[in-house]
Amino acid sequence: MRIYLAIAILWAVVASVSSAWADGLILKLPADETWAVYKAEGYKTSGDQSKEQVSGWFRISSVGKKMESGEPCRWIELENSYKTDAGERRWTEKLLIPEKYLTAGQAPAEHIVRGYFEFDHLPMEGKPALLPKLDGKPHTRGAAYYLCGPIAGAEELPPAAVTCKLGEPLCPGRKGTYLVKLQNGPQTAEVSCAIEVRTHDDAPFGVVMFQHSITGPDGREAMMKLVLDDFGPTARSRLATAE
Repeated sequence: MRIYLAIAILWAVVASVSSAWADGLILKLPADETWAVYKAEGYKTSGDQSKEQVSGWFRISSVGKKMESGEPCRWIELENSYKTDAGERRWTEKLLIPEKYLTAGQAPAEHIVRGYFEFDHLPMEGKPALLPKLDGKPHTRGAAYYLCGPIAGAEELPPAAVTCKLGEPLCPGRKGTYLVKLQNGPQTAEVSCAIEVRTHDDAPFGVVMFQHSITGPDGREAMMKLVLDDFGPTARSRLATAE
């Protein structure tokens, strides 16, 4: 089914708890030029239900500030480089989002002013393209999962140790589901995504572990787990756009 192509592009996927979470990769907004890299491990299944392992890394960065319609906004860049049996891939999204939606309890992916994406077969380089629109809004493929809003049926999880860049801190967590609408050409579909997040105040964006699992309309499955591996203060955009 063609709509599964939109899902496949995802592979090219706190010391205290806030009362309202934004259950993606941004719980808090750090200083501009902050970046964080996560080790990525997961799998996806094919039409015959054979399982293929996926591994690589995922980067989230704040790569610029901009006033838009009188509102302070950030350019948030998501980059996923990964390896499968078919070779190496990379997708990148650069998204302009008002700062007021880049915090706990919000849904950043639903408030993108505009954005660009690039999908390429490594080591080849693609060309940035403007995000298409769905229901009058910029339609993002990666951020629909990684910058989602509060999950439904949320279950609070007891603190657990997460081996990451911060050592092995005890991190509270929660899990639930999130409904994502995808478009590929004239086709659209809604996909339910199971999400688990663990957080810590010392993580630059607030998140030390993020995992999502999805089942496509044709029954294929995919899972990606991200664990904080490194971070720093000198982020630069990889996409050469006009702004």
